[in-house]
Amino acid sequence: MRKILFISLILANFISLAQMQNGQITFKPSAVQGKDAQVYSLGNNTNYGNSVNLLLNTWTNQNVLGSIRFFLEFDLSSLPVNAIIDSAYLKLYYDSLNTVNYRTHMGQNDIEVKRVSSPWNESSITWNNQPATSASNVLTIPPFTSNTQNYVINVSLLVQDIVSTQNYGLMFKMLDEINFGRASIFASSDHPDSTLHPELTISYSLPTSIEGTNIDLSNILTIYPNPSNGIYNFKFANEQKLTDYTIEIRNITGKIQNISPSDSQVDLSSLPKGIYFIRLVNKSNETYLKKIALF
Repeated sequence: MRKILFISLILANFISLAQMQNGQITFKPSAVQGKDAQVYSLGNNTNYGNSVNLLLNTWTNQNVLGSIRFFLEFDLSSLPVNAIIDSAYLKLYYDSLNTVNYRTHMGQNDIEVKRVSSPWNESSITWNNQPATSASNVLTIPPFTSNTQNYVINVSLLVQDIVSTQNYGLMFKMLDEINFGRASIFASSDHPDSTLHPELTISYSLPTSIEGTNIDLSNILTIYPNPSNGIYNFKFANEQKLTDYTIEIRNITGKIQNISPSDSQVDLSSLPKGIYFIRLVNKSNETYLKKIALF
C-alpha cells in the first residue's frame, strides 16, 4: 500500500509539472497597425511601404532582370513572454483587385521565407538598405496550385525562433531570382479590403506549475546565447557561481534532463533540439526560471 501511495505521489507531482495552459491568438493588423513593405531591385533606393500589394517576382523591365521581395512583421507583444509555440499559421490573401501586368500568381514561383535578424522601418526600407536575415529554419513554399489561390503557410519554427530571440519579422522572396517569369501577388495591410490583410494565428502553451515559484533574478544573472546549439553561459553580477545553485533542466513536459554543469556553463548539445526550462534554486530557496531554445 505504501509503495502504491509513493508511486501515486510521484505521478501526481509529474503531472502537476507537466500541466500546460493552452491559448490561441490571431493577428490581422490594419493599415495603421500593420508593418509590411516590398523592395525592388530596379528601384533600389525607392520605398514601397505604402503599397496595397505584397508582390514577389523575378521579371524583366525593358529586358533588365529585376526582383521584388517583401518584409512582414507582426506586433507579438500581446503574446505571453513564456509562450511555447505549438503552431503558427500565416494566411496571405490573393489580391483580386491588383492592377499589375501579370494579374495572378505565375510561373515556377517557389517562395523562400527567412527570419529577419535586424531592424527595419516600413517607411524607409529599400532594396539597398534591406535588413539581414537568418539561415535558421529557412522555409520553402512550393508553387501555386491555383493562380488566384490564398496561401496558408506553416511558420511555426520561424515564429518560435522569433519569440526566442528578437522580433524583426519575416522576409519573402522568390526561391529562384535568376530565371524570370515567376510571380506571386498578395494583399498588404494597406489594402482597402481589410478581410484580405495578412493574418497570423498562433497556438501556444504555457507551463503553469513550473512557473509558479519563479522570481526575477535577471538583475544578477544573464544566460547566453539563447537560442544556442548546446552551450549556455551563465554570468552572475556578483561573486556567485553556477555550482552555488541546485540546477534542473526540464523539457516542456516537466521531465528532468541530466546535465553536468561547470562553474559558469552547461552543455545541452546531447539533448534533442527544442524548448527547455533552466531552473535554479539558491540556498535561500529562491527560484530562477529561464526558458531556452536549443537549435
